[in-house]
Amino acid sequence: MSAGTEGARPAIAIDALVVAAFALSLFVVALTPWWTSDGVRDPAAFVAALEASRELVRPGDRVVVHPPWRDDVVAAIERARIVPDGVVVSTAFAPKHGARVPPLVIVRDVGAPGLSRALRAVLDEASARRTGDVEVVRAGGRS
Repeated sequence: MSAGTEGARPAIAIDALVVAAFALSLFVVALTPWWTSDGVRDPAAFVAALEASRELVRPGDRVVVHPPWRDDVVAAIERARIVPDGVVVSTAFAPKHGARVPPLVIVRDVGAPGLSRALRAVLDEASARRTGDVEVVRAGGRS
């Protein structure tokens, strides 16, 4: 082997690793929708579950829909007008670090990826109501 070709093998191996990592990332991206698919597709199921658990929602609360990509559920809840005036319905909630979590009502697809550890820590499990695969539960603030 000549002195000029000795460094070529490691460069080829690194290139092969980069290509393999890229191919693997494409594979993961292609399969992600199946791994994180929603168990409950119909926004009306979320509306029905929240309507059946109306007593959990109080003036001044914030209703948080989980999983956070379900803007269609937020729109359906707002159209149904089943929460008291002034209650904010959203897909996201980001309290400042160390701040007290205000009163929340979580409306979640139990088959979707789980809640964050911080949010799970403030759930009031005793308040949980389940309608099919949708759970409504109070969290944070007063319970």
